[in-house]
Amino acid sequence: MNENEVFEIIKNKGLFDEEIANEYNNFIWHLNDMRKKHKEQKWYSKGNIKDEGILWLIEVSYNYDSHRKIDAELEFFKKRIYYYQDILNQEHHLLDYKDMNILELESYFNRSNSSIKKTIQKLMLEHSSYKYYNDGKTYIKSEGVKFIEENYYKREYLKRLENLHLDIKKQLGNEE
Repeated sequence: MNENEVFEIIKNKGLFDEEIANEYNNFIWHLNDMRKKHKEQKWYSKGNIKDEGILWLIEVSYNYDSHRKIDAELEFFKKRIYYYQDILNQEHHLLDYKDMNILELESYFNRSNSSIKKTIQKLMLEHSSYKYYNDGKTYIKSEGVKFIEENYYKREYLKRLENLHLDIKKQLGNEE
């Protein structure tokens, strides 16, 4: 669909804030935000927006009042992954995790030692059973790694979900 048609769909859904004087400029801002953040998705090409890009605009860009935008994006990609897994008759599954020591966590999340240690301290306040020691090293159980990613390092989580989304679309031969 071209930009003007998508603009009309969004306008007809009443998704514009009443305070916005120029709805079309606001739409272009959202469209550019989508293009910048999700280039790999190929949702936009030569003035045309693919269906999944339209869904992203409606479900994420214009609809995150009750959530932070990152949470809306995470939910969007989870839903899309599950949708494609259903088409492929695959069990719903997102990402795999393993037990990791602090050095592995630093590498996995691309964070400094102090950042990882602070995150582990926060994790221990909620889930002290996720930490253990082995051979003089501190380890975080796979459930803890998952919790850290889903709750503290959401940007990295979003990247991994988006990559999984692209991989599943490739399995379907739907890379658009």
